[in-house]
Amino acid sequence: MAPRIDSLSNHRIGVGDPLRSIFLFGSGFRDVVGVQIGDAWAESLNVDGETVITVELPHLTAGTTSWVVVHTLDGASPCEGDAQLITVDDLTDVPPAALRLDEMVPPTIALDRSETYWLLGSGLSQVTMAQIGGTACRVESYDDTRLTVHIPDGVDGGADGATVELLVFAPGQRATLTLSCSAPVAPHEDGWPVVTSVEPARLGVEGGRIMIEGVRLDWVNGVFVGDVPCAVESVSAGTVYAAVPSLDAHRGESLVVTVTDPSWASPAGSVAITVE
Repeated sequence: MAPRIDSLSNHRIGVGDPLRSIFLFGSGFRDVVGVQIGDAWAESLNVDGETVITVELPHLTAGTTSWVVVHTLDGASPCEGDAQLITVDDLTDVPPAALRLDEMVPPTIALDRSETYWLLGSGLSQVTMAQIGGTACRVESYDDTRLTVHIPDGVDGGADGATVELLVFAPGQRATLTLSCSAPVAPHEDGWPVVTSVEPARLGVEGGRIMIEGVRLDWVNGVFVGDVPCAVESVSAGTVYAAVPSLDAHRGESLVVTVTDPSWASPAGSVAITVE
């Protein structure tokens, strides 16, 4: 299998940053012999089976954005989008803020399914690991104020109405956030979710936040703009909020918005977003 990077634990770092190691998540990693970041090579790496690599960062130049590429003897991972990019900031004048957790969106952990959540606060560009209820979680940091946490199903200690502690780690720091849990409910038996409108109807190539309105949306766990998966932020019977990642590969296109729940996908319709 050819190697492929799906995400990095940190997409933004800084010169002078105490952060020295990041995680690469993907597939086909077992035979990796090197990791290249721009023109430099990782100083050391640890391959944890097929899906995880830990690399020690080389010296990188401030103000640059570079591809992260995994190499095997048979080839290299593709450079396709934001998932493989890392940006270097100059932190001489503005050092990272102290680690603090403010909130998670949505604020309740769904116990019956794996889900991606937005974690908001400060000092989050330093975070490389998270743990909830004794279970390790994959993180993906975008800047000092936000990151995504990928929480698996079946959180240890989780029960309907109970609370669990989310613990995140940064060099020399850690922070906790208390979260509530919700038990699964039966998905709709009377039909699929339906999308009736989306706002805004136009987005720039950088993506953004959208509001989807429709029917039977309270069990939605997936949102797609065209074939681009989005992060579900909050869900109710008639409204879903989602964060849309970069749409740079779809400039000038009109992309249909669809949603999924554990049993159904919304029918292909005419509700679309134009990428400007």
